[in-house]
Amino acid sequence: MGLWVALVIGILVVVAFMIISLGFEVLAGRRCRRSINEWARRNQLQLRVVNRKWIALGPWQWKGGRSHRVFSVSVESSDGAVREGFLRIGGGLGGFVADDIEVRWN
Repeated sequence: MGLWVALVIGILVVVAFMIISLGFEVLAGRRCRRSINEWARRNQLQLRVVNRKWIALGPWQWKGGRSHRVFSVSVESSDGAVREGFLRIGGGLGGFVADDIEVRWN
């Protein structure tokens, strides 16, 4: 009986960890999208495409920290010019909840 109890407790701990991790991922994703929209508004840009980069991190391929999120973007300025590049959000002591955005254009 004791082995089954330990097994059930272990499974519950793993499931709880997965649910909490997924919740943090969803909240961080929403915060990043909000930061990107605010950045575009401040710079008078219209967002055309925004994609989260999970593996190929563009200019931060070998410098990406776990506390950063990288996105590829395509934007249009008020004069109709289209630019593509990468945004790196977060970092520092705030981690993924920081609003710092670093831009590298192609």
